[in-house]
Amino acid sequence: MQCGQCTVHKLSHEFPWQISALCDHSPTTRLVCISQKTSLNFVHAAPPTTKATACPECFVALSAEDIRSLWLVLCEQPSCLVFQDLDVLREREKAAQVAKMLRGAEEEHGQVSIALVDGRRCSVRVSTSTRLAELKEKVRQELDVPVARQRLLYRGRNLGENDKGEQDDNRRWADLEVPWGSMLHLVVIMYETGSGNQSRQSGGSGGSMKQLKFNLSWTGEMERKHLNGSCIVLNAAGAFVGHADFRNTRFQSVSHDGPSSKHVTQQSMRVNLAGLDGQCACLFFTLSAFMPAGFSLRSFRNLTVQLLDQELGRELDSYTACQANDSEAVILCCAKRDSSSGHWRIQRVGRHCSGNHRDYDPMVDAAKALLRGGELM
Repeated sequence: MQCGQCTVHKLSHEFPWQISALCDHSPTTRLVCISQKTSLNFVHAAPPTTKATACPECFVALSAEDIRSLWLVLCEQPSCLVFQDLDVLREREKAAQVAKMLRGAEEEHGQVSIALVDGRRCSVRVSTSTRLAELKEKVRQELDVPVARQRLLYRGRNLGENDKGEQDDNRRWADLEVPWGSMLHLVVIMYETGSGNQSRQSGGSGGSMKQLKFNLSWTGEMERKHLNGSCIVLNAAGAFVGHADFRNTRFQSVSHDGPSSKHVTQQSMRVNLAGLDGQCACLFFTLSAFMPAGFSLRSFRNLTVQLLDQELGRELDSYTACQANDSEAVILCCAKRDSSSGHWRIQRVGRHCSGNHRDYDPMVDAAKALLRGGELM
Protein backbone atom coordinates (compact mmCIF):
# COMPACT_ATOMS: atom_id res chain seq x y z
CA MET A 1 0.00 0.00 0.00
CA GLN A 2 1.04 3.62 -0.46
CA CYS A 3 2.24 5.75 2.44
CA GLY A 4 0.26 8.96 2.80
CA GLN A 5 3.38 10.95 3.75
CA CYS A 6 6.15 9.84 1.42
CA THR A 7 3.84 8.29 -1.24
CA VAL A 8 6.12 5.22 -1.40
CA HIS A 9 4.41 1.83 -1.77
CA LYS A 10 5.29 -0.49 1.13
CA LEU A 11 4.09 -3.78 2.61
CA SER A 12 1.41 -3.71 5.29
CA HIS A 13 3.80 -4.83 8.07
CA GLU A 14 5.58 -1.47 7.78
CA PHE A 15 2.42 0.28 8.99
CA PRO A 16 1.26 0.32 12.63
CA TRP A 17 -1.94 -1.32 13.85
CA GLN A 18 -2.97 2.09 15.12
CA ILE A 19 -1.18 5.36 15.80
CA SER A 20 -3.21 6.40 18.85
CA ALA A 21 -5.95 4.76 20.88
CA LEU A 22 -8.07 7.80 20.07
CA CYS A 23 -7.64 7.53 16.30
CA ASP A 24 -10.76 6.29 14.47
CA HIS A 25 -9.08 5.65 11.11
CA SER A 26 -6.84 3.02 9.58
CA PRO A 27 -3.21 4.23 9.49
CA THR A 28 -1.91 5.23 6.08
CA THR A 29 1.49 6.49 7.31
CA ARG A 30 4.35 3.99 7.64
CA LEU A 31 6.40 3.73 10.83
CA VAL A 32 9.51 5.44 9.47
CA CYS A 33 7.51 8.49 8.42
CA ILE A 34 5.77 8.57 11.80
CA SER A 35 9.16 8.67 13.52
CA GLN A 36 10.15 11.63 11.38
CA LYS A 37 6.93 13.50 12.11
CA THR A 38 7.02 12.90 15.89
CA SER A 39 9.58 12.76 18.69
CA LEU A 40 10.37 9.08 17.99
CA ASN A 41 13.74 8.03 16.58
CA PHE A 42 15.40 4.73 15.76
CA VAL A 43 18.54 5.59 17.74
CA HIS A 44 16.72 5.90 21.07
CA ALA A 45 17.84 3.21 23.52
CA ALA A 46 14.77 3.75 25.68
CA PRO A 47 11.24 4.99 25.17
CA PRO A 48 11.22 8.75 24.59
CA THR A 49 10.11 10.85 27.53
CA THR A 50 9.71 14.14 25.71
CA LYS A 51 6.24 15.51 25.15
CA ALA A 52 4.72 13.84 22.12
CA THR A 53 3.37 15.56 19.08
CA ALA A 54 0.11 14.64 17.35
CA CYS A 55 -0.94 11.92 14.95
CA PRO A 56 0.24 13.08 11.50
CA GLU A 57 -3.10 12.05 9.98
CA CYS A 58 -5.87 13.20 12.34
CA PHE A 59 -3.75 15.37 14.70
CA VAL A 60 -4.98 13.65 17.86
CA ALA A 61 -2.44 14.19 20.67
CA LEU A 62 -0.32 11.10 21.39
CA SER A 63 -0.35 9.81 24.96
CA ALA A 64 2.63 8.32 26.75
CA GLU A 65 1.22 4.84 26.10
CA ASP A 66 0.85 5.63 22.39
CA ILE A 67 4.49 6.72 22.25
CA ARG A 68 5.69 3.59 24.02
CA SER A 69 3.69 1.30 21.70
CA LEU A 70 5.05 2.97 18.59
CA TRP A 71 8.60 2.93 19.97
CA LEU A 72 8.38 -0.82 20.70
CA VAL A 73 7.20 -1.43 17.16
CA LEU A 74 10.04 0.65 15.73
CA CYS A 75 12.61 -1.25 17.78
CA GLU A 76 11.00 -4.62 16.88
CA GLN A 77 10.60 -5.63 20.51
CA PRO A 78 8.83 -8.95 21.25
CA SER A 79 5.93 -7.06 22.80
CA CYS A 80 5.16 -5.11 19.62
CA LEU A 81 1.71 -5.32 18.04
CA VAL A 82 0.89 -8.05 15.57
CA PHE A 83 0.37 -6.68 12.09
CA GLN A 84 -2.54 -7.79 9.99
CA ASP A 85 -3.57 -7.16 6.45
CA LEU A 86 -4.95 -3.66 5.89
CA ASP A 87 -8.08 -4.98 4.17
CA VAL A 88 -9.01 -6.76 7.39
CA LEU A 89 -8.46 -3.55 9.32
CA ARG A 90 -10.69 -1.62 7.00
CA GLU A 91 -13.49 -4.17 7.26
CA ARG A 92 -13.30 -4.02 11.05
CA GLU A 93 -13.29 -0.24 10.97
CA LYS A 94 -16.32 -0.18 8.68
CA ALA A 95 -18.23 -2.62 10.90
CA ALA A 96 -17.37 -0.53 13.97
CA GLN A 97 -18.59 2.65 12.28
CA VAL A 98 -21.88 1.01 11.26
CA ALA A 99 -22.42 -0.29 14.79
CA LYS A 100 -21.66 3.16 16.17
CA MET A 101 -24.16 4.77 13.81
CA LEU A 102 -26.87 2.28 14.75
CA ARG A 103 -26.28 2.82 18.46
CA GLY A 104 -26.39 6.56 17.99
CA ALA A 105 -29.50 6.41 15.79
CA GLU A 106 -31.46 4.47 18.40
CA GLU A 107 -30.76 7.20 20.92
CA GLU A 108 -31.91 10.10 18.72
CA HIS A 109 -35.30 11.72 19.28
CA GLY A 110 -37.05 14.62 17.62
CA GLN A 111 -40.33 16.35 16.85
CA VAL A 112 -42.37 16.19 13.65
CA SER A 113 -45.52 18.12 12.80
CA ILE A 114 -48.64 16.51 11.34
CA ALA A 115 -51.06 18.64 9.28
CA LEU A 116 -54.53 17.71 8.09
CA VAL A 117 -55.96 19.31 4.97
CA ASP A 118 -58.76 20.87 7.04
CA GLY A 119 -56.21 22.91 9.01
CA ARG A 120 -55.88 20.83 12.18
CA ARG A 121 -52.33 20.10 13.34
CA CYS A 122 -50.38 18.35 16.04
CA SER A 123 -46.76 17.80 17.03
CA VAL A 124 -45.47 14.30 17.80
CA ARG A 125 -42.21 13.17 19.39
CA VAL A 126 -40.57 10.13 17.79
CA SER A 127 -37.21 8.36 17.82
CA THR A 128 -35.31 6.84 14.94
CA SER A 129 -36.45 3.40 16.11
CA THR A 130 -40.15 4.37 16.11
CA ARG A 131 -42.24 2.27 13.73
CA LEU A 132 -44.66 4.01 11.37
CA ALA A 133 -47.54 2.12 13.00
CA GLU A 134 -46.54 3.60 16.38
CA LEU A 135 -46.46 7.09 14.89
CA LYS A 136 -49.94 6.62 13.42
CA GLU A 137 -51.26 5.53 16.80
CA LYS A 138 -49.94 8.76 18.32
CA VAL A 139 -51.64 10.71 15.52
CA ARG A 140 -54.91 8.86 16.22
CA GLN A 141 -54.75 9.93 19.84
CA GLU A 142 -54.10 13.56 18.89
CA LEU A 143 -56.38 14.05 15.85
CA ASP A 144 -58.93 11.22 16.21
CA VAL A 145 -58.24 9.76 12.76
CA PRO A 146 -58.40 5.93 12.60
CA VAL A 147 -55.02 4.35 11.91
CA ALA A 148 -56.32 2.34 8.93
CA ARG A 149 -57.39 5.56 7.17
CA GLN A 150 -54.12 7.42 7.66
CA ARG A 151 -51.58 8.03 4.91
CA LEU A 152 -48.60 10.18 5.87
CA LEU A 153 -46.96 12.14 3.07
CA TYR A 154 -43.61 13.93 3.04
CA ARG A 155 -43.15 16.18 0.00
CA GLY A 156 -45.79 14.12 -1.81
CA ARG A 157 -44.13 10.78 -0.95
CA ASN A 158 -46.20 8.16 0.88
CA LEU A 159 -43.98 7.16 3.80
CA GLY A 160 -45.76 3.84 4.28
CA GLU A 161 -45.31 2.59 0.72
CA ASN A 162 -42.56 0.01 0.19
CA ASP A 163 -40.66 -0.86 -3.00
CA LYS A 164 -43.53 -3.09 -4.14
CA GLY A 165 -46.05 -0.27 -3.85
CA GLU A 166 -47.67 -1.89 -0.81
CA GLN A 167 -48.53 -0.21 2.48
CA ASP A 168 -45.95 -1.22 5.13
CA ASP A 169 -46.40 0.42 8.53
CA ASN A 170 -43.60 -1.64 10.08
CA ARG A 171 -40.91 0.67 8.67
CA ARG A 172 -38.70 2.51 11.17
CA TRP A 173 -38.36 6.28 11.22
CA ALA A 174 -34.61 5.93 10.53
CA ASP A 175 -35.48 4.30 7.17
CA LEU A 176 -37.89 7.03 6.04
CA GLU A 177 -35.26 9.73 5.33
CA VAL A 178 -37.28 12.54 6.90
CA PRO A 179 -35.40 15.26 8.85
CA TRP A 180 -36.44 16.27 12.36
CA GLY A 181 -38.80 19.23 12.44
CA SER A 182 -40.43 18.31 9.13
CA MET A 183 -44.09 18.81 8.31
CA LEU A 184 -45.98 15.66 7.29
CA HIS A 185 -49.31 15.88 5.49
CA LEU A 186 -51.95 13.51 6.81
CA VAL A 187 -54.30 12.23 4.11
CA VAL A 188 -57.50 10.56 5.31
CA ILE A 189 -58.44 7.76 2.89
CA MET A 190 -62.13 6.97 3.07
CA TYR A 191 -62.16 4.43 0.26
CA GLU A 192 -59.68 3.19 -2.31
CA THR A 193 -59.65 0.72 -5.14
CA GLY A 194 -56.93 -1.89 -4.69
CA SER A 195 -55.30 -4.42 -6.98
CA GLY A 196 -57.52 -6.77 -8.92
CA ASN A 197 -60.32 -4.18 -8.96
CA GLN A 198 -61.07 -4.89 -5.32
CA SER A 199 -61.90 -1.94 -3.11
CA ARG A 200 -60.87 -1.16 0.43
CA GLN A 201 -62.65 1.00 2.94
CA SER A 202 -60.81 1.84 6.16
CA GLY A 203 -58.74 -1.30 5.95
CA GLY A 204 -61.66 -3.58 5.08
CA SER A 205 -62.63 -5.03 1.73
CA GLY A 206 -65.64 -4.62 -0.49
CA GLY A 207 -66.88 -4.78 -4.05
CA SER A 208 -65.51 -2.77 -6.92
CA MET A 209 -66.50 0.91 -6.71
CA LYS A 210 -68.16 2.09 -9.93
CA GLN A 211 -70.62 4.86 -9.07
CA LEU A 212 -70.66 7.66 -6.51
CA LYS A 213 -73.66 9.56 -5.19
CA PHE A 214 -73.56 12.96 -3.51
CA ASN A 215 -76.57 13.86 -1.32
CA LEU A 216 -77.12 17.37 0.07
CA SER A 217 -80.02 18.35 2.34
CA TRP A 218 -80.92 21.16 4.73
CA THR A 219 -83.95 22.81 6.30
CA GLY A 220 -85.25 26.37 6.22
CA GLU A 221 -87.02 28.71 3.84
CA MET A 222 -83.99 29.44 1.68
CA GLU A 223 -84.23 30.23 -2.00
CA ARG A 224 -82.76 27.60 -4.26
CA LYS A 225 -79.89 29.76 -5.53
CA HIS A 226 -78.34 30.23 -2.10
CA LEU A 227 -76.81 26.75 -1.60
CA ASN A 228 -75.08 24.68 -4.22
CA GLY A 229 -73.46 21.26 -4.30
CA SER A 230 -71.04 20.88 -7.21
CA CYS A 231 -68.31 18.69 -8.68
CA ILE A 232 -65.17 20.38 -10.01
CA VAL A 233 -63.04 18.27 -12.38
CA LEU A 234 -59.28 18.74 -12.89
CA ASN A 235 -56.82 16.78 -14.99
CA ALA A 236 -53.62 15.12 -13.73
CA ALA A 237 -51.65 18.36 -14.25
CA GLY A 238 -54.13 20.31 -12.12
CA ALA A 239 -55.81 22.16 -14.99
CA PHE A 240 -59.55 22.84 -14.88
CA VAL A 241 -61.55 20.49 -17.13
CA GLY A 242 -65.17 21.16 -16.24
CA HIS A 243 -67.85 21.09 -13.54
CA ALA A 244 -71.42 20.06 -12.79
CA ASP A 245 -73.91 21.95 -10.60
CA PHE A 246 -77.60 22.86 -10.43
CA ARG A 247 -77.29 25.02 -13.56
CA ASN A 248 -74.81 22.94 -15.56
CA THR A 249 -76.43 19.61 -14.76
CA ARG A 250 -74.15 17.27 -16.75
CA PHE A 251 -70.45 16.97 -17.45
CA GLN A 252 -69.47 13.68 -19.10
CA SER A 253 -70.73 11.00 -16.67
CA VAL A 254 -71.23 13.46 -13.78
CA SER A 255 -74.90 14.41 -13.44
CA HIS A 256 -76.70 16.84 -11.12
CA ASP A 257 -80.44 16.63 -10.47
CA GLY A 258 -80.85 20.38 -10.81
CA PRO A 259 -82.03 23.12 -8.44
CA SER A 260 -83.87 22.54 -5.21
CA SER A 261 -87.04 24.39 -4.32
CA LYS A 262 -88.26 26.18 -1.22
CA HIS A 263 -90.22 23.07 -0.29
CA VAL A 264 -87.65 20.41 -1.26
CA THR A 265 -84.33 21.57 0.13
CA GLN A 266 -82.06 18.89 -1.24
CA GLN A 267 -79.77 18.18 -4.17
CA SER A 268 -77.96 15.11 -5.42
CA MET A 269 -75.24 14.23 -7.92
CA ARG A 270 -74.22 10.93 -9.47
CA VAL A 271 -70.85 9.97 -10.95
CA ASN A 272 -70.22 6.95 -13.15
CA LEU A 273 -66.46 6.55 -12.74
CA ALA A 274 -66.15 4.24 -15.74
CA GLY A 275 -67.71 6.88 -17.98
CA LEU A 276 -65.03 9.52 -17.33
CA ASP A 277 -62.35 9.97 -19.97
CA GLY A 278 -58.60 10.06 -19.29
CA GLN A 279 -58.56 13.81 -18.69
CA CYS A 280 -60.69 13.50 -15.56
CA ALA A 281 -58.14 12.71 -12.85
CA CYS A 282 -59.47 14.60 -9.82
CA LEU A 283 -63.09 15.13 -8.79
CA PHE A 284 -63.56 17.73 -6.04
CA PHE A 285 -66.97 17.67 -4.37
CA THR A 286 -67.79 21.14 -3.07
CA LEU A 287 -70.52 22.94 -1.17
CA SER A 288 -71.01 26.70 -1.49
CA ALA A 289 -73.38 29.35 -0.18
CA PHE A 290 -73.95 32.72 -1.84
CA MET A 291 -72.08 35.32 0.18
CA PRO A 292 -73.20 38.33 -1.93
CA ALA A 293 -76.74 37.64 -0.70
CA GLY A 294 -75.52 37.50 2.90
CA PHE A 295 -75.32 33.72 3.31
CA SER A 296 -72.49 31.54 4.61
CA LEU A 297 -72.41 27.81 5.28
CA ARG A 298 -73.47 28.48 8.85
CA SER A 299 -76.71 30.06 7.59
CA PHE A 300 -78.29 26.70 6.75
CA ARG A 301 -79.93 24.60 9.46
CA ASN A 302 -79.52 20.83 9.71
CA LEU A 303 -77.03 20.89 6.88
CA THR A 304 -76.04 17.33 5.91
CA VAL A 305 -73.89 16.06 3.06
CA GLN A 306 -73.19 12.43 2.24
CA LEU A 307 -70.92 10.81 -0.33
CA LEU A 308 -72.05 7.25 -1.05
CA ASP A 309 -71.02 4.21 -3.02
CA GLN A 310 -74.27 4.19 -4.99
CA GLU A 311 -74.37 0.46 -5.76
CA LEU A 312 -73.81 -0.66 -2.17
CA GLY A 313 -75.43 2.34 -0.47
CA ARG A 314 -72.35 2.63 1.74
CA GLU A 315 -71.36 6.03 3.15
CA LEU A 316 -67.84 7.06 2.18
CA ASP A 317 -67.72 10.50 3.77
CA SER A 318 -70.04 13.07 5.36
CA TYR A 319 -70.26 16.71 6.41
CA THR A 320 -72.69 18.17 8.93
CA ALA A 321 -73.76 21.57 10.20
CA CYS A 322 -71.48 21.30 13.24
CA GLN A 323 -68.47 21.43 10.89
CA ALA A 324 -69.72 24.51 9.04
CA ASN A 325 -68.31 27.97 9.72
CA ASP A 326 -68.72 31.44 8.27
CA SER A 327 -66.90 30.52 5.06
CA GLU A 328 -68.66 30.78 1.75
CA ALA A 329 -67.54 27.37 0.47
CA VAL A 330 -65.86 24.13 1.44
CA ILE A 331 -64.11 21.41 -0.57
CA LEU A 332 -65.59 18.34 1.10
CA CYS A 333 -63.60 15.51 -0.43
CA CYS A 334 -61.71 14.42 -3.51
CA ALA A 335 -61.88 11.34 -5.72
CA LYS A 336 -58.41 11.06 -7.29
CA ARG A 337 -57.39 8.58 -9.96
CA ASP A 338 -53.98 6.92 -9.61
CA SER A 339 -51.94 7.74 -12.71
CA SER A 340 -50.31 4.30 -12.93
CA SER A 341 -53.03 1.85 -11.88
CA GLY A 342 -56.14 3.85 -12.83
CA HIS A 343 -57.74 3.08 -9.45
CA TRP A 344 -59.60 5.73 -7.46
CA ARG A 345 -59.07 7.01 -3.91
CA ILE A 346 -61.71 8.91 -1.96
CA GLN A 347 -59.89 11.35 0.32
CA ARG A 348 -61.39 13.60 2.98
CA VAL A 349 -60.51 17.27 2.53
CA GLY A 350 -62.65 19.72 4.54
CA ARG A 351 -60.80 22.81 3.22
CA HIS A 352 -62.88 26.00 3.59
CA CYS A 353 -62.51 28.73 0.99
CA SER A 354 -64.46 31.36 -0.92
CA GLY A 355 -66.39 30.98 -4.18
CA ASN A 356 -69.95 30.30 -5.30
CA HIS A 357 -71.99 29.14 -8.29
CA ARG A 358 -71.32 32.44 -10.07
CA ASP A 359 -67.58 32.48 -9.38
CA TYR A 360 -65.85 29.10 -9.28
CA ASP A 361 -62.32 30.49 -9.58
CA PRO A 362 -61.57 30.62 -5.81
CA MET A 363 -62.69 27.00 -5.37
CA VAL A 364 -60.70 25.87 -8.41
CA ASP A 365 -57.62 27.71 -7.11
CA ALA A 366 -58.01 26.05 -3.70
CA ALA A 367 -58.24 22.63 -5.36
CA LYS A 368 -55.14 23.30 -7.46
CA ALA A 369 -53.24 24.41 -4.35
CA LEU A 370 -54.00 21.09 -2.66
CA LEU A 371 -52.43 19.23 -5.57
CA ARG A 372 -49.41 21.52 -5.84
CA GLY A 373 -48.77 21.35 -2.11
CA GLY A 374 -48.57 17.56 -2.07
CA GLU A 375 -51.49 17.35 0.37
CA LEU A 376 -53.32 14.66 -1.62
CA MET A 377 -52.20 11.31 -2.97
